[in-house]
Amino acid sequence: MNKKQTGRIGENIACKFLLSNGFEILDRNYQKKIGEIDIIAFKKGTLHFFEVKTVSRETLNRYSNGYYRPEDNVTREKISKIERTANIFLCEKGFNDEFVQIDLLTVYLISDSEFKKITTEGECNYHIDYYPNINFR
Repeated sequence: MNKKQTGRIGENIACKFLLSNGFEILDRNYQKKIGEIDIIAFKKGTLHFFEVKTVSRETLNRYSNGYYRPEDNVTREKISKIERTANIFLCEKGFNDEFVQIDLLTVYLISDSEFKKITTEGECNYHIDYYPNINFR
């Protein structure tokens, strides 16, 4: 499984997690020249812009010698791009009175078997960590 497939599976799992926790999904993979927002969701008067970082045992072993924290890849520069992209979304869609925050979801995919490759979210267990309001301002 490549990084793009891992990311897609993680985003699908993240959406299910958000829906089961009372969020309404407004958009996915919102792209502009400046950047992309993985998931845009609304809950209780707050508009949430989610960055989703996903890792699997395969990517852990291949890229990091067994130790990798996906949240470490969310830099000030990345958050700045999300903020600028979020501002475009707000203008385009006419949102102006909502509270806004940038959140992070990390998804760890865990294969049912040490040797089984994951190809869909139905073939694995997973763990999600939710980091609300990661803005650096």
